[in-house]
Amino acid sequence: MSGERILIVKDERIGPYEIESRLKHIGYEIAEICNNGLDALKFFGKSSADLVLMGVKLQGELSGIETAQKIMHVHHKPVLYCTGCNDETMINKARQTGAHGYMIHPVDDQQLKVNIEMALGRHHLESLKHYTNVHLPYNQIVSHKKIAFWEGDEMNLVNPNDIIFVDVESGQVNFYLKCKVHSLRGNLKCWQEKLEKYGFFRCHKNYMINLEKVEKILQNIDMTYSVKMQERPELIQVARKKATLLKEQLEI
Repeated sequence: MSGERILIVKDERIGPYEIESRLKHIGYEIAEICNNGLDALKFFGKSSADLVLMGVKLQGELSGIETAQKIMHVHHKPVLYCTGCNDETMINKARQTGAHGYMIHPVDDQQLKVNIEMALGRHHLESLKHYTNVHLPYNQIVSHKKIAFWEGDEMNLVNPNDIIFVDVESGQVNFYLKCKVHSLRGNLKCWQEKLEKYGFFRCHKNYMINLEKVEKILQNIDMTYSVKMQERPELIQVARKKATLLKEQLEI
């Protein structure tokens, strides 16, 4: 992610312009710098931001924790605390707000970027979950779900319909797309129920295939079957007891 707008609500112990300069350096846009919680709430009445970098010790009547709660509950924006306060009581209070992280200044650019990306990624997934569970009928829920794969400090969100097939090897589940393979630790059983709703079929103990991506069914010399998938060179084994069921699924 890059170019997201960040609202800074400055902590009494941190110079806001130092943070502003560093955020710009690592690719973010500054939406505004607010001196207190009331100004931050007024900001959302006239504009918006992708994330709030919130101090704990603020000027004015509202504390950082009170301001964070109002922003999250009313405006549904992710809040990441950035403060010089390392008091354990304050940290516990901040954690109870459900904010997306707590950074104790000073932090380097890499820590700052990773924490922001984690917060944005978590908020995105929470928004998808809320949107699909509350607002969409079932057929649209399926089309909006995503699977998250981490690569370093970057989260890739993949539409399950773009996955061609899945296999498992040595405790690692591999998800094959047209030009890429993503991997997660786990087993195929835990993914079977999740993927079946997207039209996946478990054709073998080690494989699940996207039925929409099947290109050919090939009969082998030993009278078993293999499947050739669209946009991938691999041949996928079909267990003997699954062959008839696969044909039924494909209405052959």
